[in-house]
Amino acid sequence: LTPTDLILLASALRDNRTIHTVNVMGNSICGLDNEGNGMFDVSGITALCEMLSTNTCISSINLSHNRLQKSPKDNITSDLKAVSMLTNMMRMNSSIKFMDLSFTNLGPHGAGELSCGVLLNPVLSQIDLAGNFLGTGGAEYVSQVLGRPVAKVDMEQVKSNKTLQVLFLCAGATVPFGKLRTNQLDTLDLSACHLEVSDLMILTSALTLTSALTSLDLSNNIFMGRVRDASDPSGWKGTYTTEGIRVL
Repeated sequence: LTPTDLILLASALRDNRTIHTVNVMGNSICGLDNEGNGMFDVSGITALCEMLSTNTCISSINLSHNRLQKSPKDNITSDLKAVSMLTNMMRMNSSIKFMDLSFTNLGPHGAGELSCGVLLNPVLSQIDLAGNFLGTGGAEYVSQVLGRPVAKVDMEQVKSNKTLQVLFLCAGATVPFGKLRTNQLDTLDLSACHLEVSDLMILTSALTLTSALTSLDLSNNIFMGRVRDASDPSGWKGTYTTEGIRVL
């Protein structure tokens, strides 16, 4: 699907009262393929978000594997426009409970923009952000939504959001956040989940909200920045970092 196709789809769904799930994963809804080739165009995502802003029937939206930015490392206003459209939509939508934004090239700046919409949405219970090059900066933005006090964020508003039930870490591992927040989780096994520094940043912030957890297994992950590699003379690859373990 191209941006033009998405405009037509949004128009067709505008008065829909029967369809509850929209899945457009693996397309080129912003004009770019998976390699970033093509002309960046937000007309399609704009039309979709305008429709979703007022739609009260659709409860699940899957946009995964659609490139929403040219580069996850750039902080360019035009690049963030697609994510800004999603953010504004989430502030107004009152029906979407699940959103899959995995592998959409968000990057840390996109995560920062998106976190504003997640924070203010009263019904969203699950959001998948796996495979988005969040990095430490993006992880910090997401952790703010989970309860870390920052400037211009009302902590009481953050803590009053009781709908988030499943937390998707960047590597695809999941944490039963609803049970964690309500002190119903005493054991959490995240061993061998390929957790990186950004995952540990998010997890650490989530763990501050529970007093019931007594067992946490984080063995065989890569949040120290290095992994075993037989092809490397040193037997390891990657850059060693203590940032994640320091936060934990």
